Amino acid sequence: MLAIATHVPTHEKTYSYSKGIKCTMNSLIFLFLGVINSKVTQTCDLILPTEILPPVELTSFLSTQIKECAEQDPHAHLVVNFPAEKMKIASLTLSTNTTYHFPKGCEIIASENEDDYQVMPTLPSYCIARDGLAASKSGLYRSVFYGSQVENVFFTGKGVINGEGVNWWTRNSETLKFERPRLFQCLECKNVKIEKLTWKDSPFWTIHFVYSENIEISDVAILAQHNSRNTDGIDIDSTSNVHIHDVFVDVGDDSGFDYCGREFGMPTKNVLVENSVFINENFAVGSEMSGGVQDIVVRNCVFGNFDSDELFDAGIDFKSSIGRGGKVFNITFEDLTFRNCNGPVKMSTIYYSSSNERNETSIAEFYDITMRNLQGRGFRQAGCFIGTPEYPITGLTFENVLYREFEEYHYFQDSPNPEVADGVLEPPISINAEKCYV
Repeated sequence: MLAIATHVPTHEKTYSYSKGIKCTMNSLIFLFLGVINSKVTQTCDLILPTEILPPVELTSFLSTQIKECAEQDPHAHLVVNFPAEKMKIASLTLSTNTTYHFPKGCEIIASENEDDYQVMPTLPSYCIARDGLAASKSGLYRSVFYGSQVENVFFTGKGVINGEGVNWWTRNSETLKFERPRLFQCLECKNVKIEKLTWKDSPFWTIHFVYSENIEISDVAILAQHNSRNTDGIDIDSTSNVHIHDVFVDVGDDSGFDYCGREFGMPTKNVLVENSVFINENFAVGSEMSGGVQDIVVRNCVFGNFDSDELFDAGIDFKSSIGRGGKVFNITFEDLTFRNCNGPVKMSTIYYSSSNERNETSIAEFYDITMRNLQGRGFRQAGCFIGTPEYPITGLTFENVLYREFEEYHYFQDSPNPEVADGVLEPPISINAEKCYV
């Protein structure tokens, strides 16, 4: 659903939130400076060809128009207006100082043809591609909207970005050469805002920021079938200074990587998520978090489904494995509501890992994590916390937690009991590790 994975030096400043929370954020930037401060704009109204072109040709046709508009005034901020029509494209390259506006009635449809997408090398913090369906782990298909080292980019409008993911989810290593394309990916980008759009049925992860900074995502709906594979809503990956607010996410999966992530060493940090709804799947920290995760605040959010008695896998899920390493600390969750989910809070440092990932000397560390003002009902399990004897989960604090109607009590394995204040958590009982719904 929403995954935080794993620096740009900035000036530290302390921000105070409601309920007395204090979190050190490094120059959080919630204003979209590139658009707001730009005094000169250049408008580019895209025109579709009279005949229907194949996706690659149409993408080139649109890209040429955008390039010609930008050349008219290279110093202006370009506003690209897509027509209120349906169009099928392949991979469109994003440009610096550009607003992409998709009005109501506009629907961008992703091509289902693998050959329409350029093949990219794997990310340096991942080593290998992450798509278990693909035959090769050495490359990935470029995203439908792709940006690399761009700044001041604005995605807005009431249109729809449709990945037609059903054409990809059922493929396997015999029919899929490389990792499925994302809908949106930005690598080493700065000052990017996405707002108001509907994103649906991504072939793979939906919105993915990597090695980026100063990101805002607001007022968007991200949708996919619940049985779709790896359709993460938002992935914040080795990225800093992020504000996600007023989003609605209902997808099929949550969500650098292991040895390479440890060597790359770029954490995700300074993230604020608030005023949002997550229906299916988890708010996940990990499992690709070897670079580390720190300084995260999640507040005023709802998890689960209030209109159905079906149990969803919504909730907060911290997950890593022996061999992945990384440090997760200074995390605060407050004012959250859960309904009809397997478990509201799950933490495990022994989440599954394959034999080639295992490194006995690299174990994740979870510490200084606060859960404040949590409430909900209709759980299979009220909580699950699994550490290791070498690195137990420490500094875990619950304040004012009220859970009702759950089948099993929480338990703590290889982790000290948390500090509990003004709550109704029952004393832990011993149950088998496999009973943790992770």
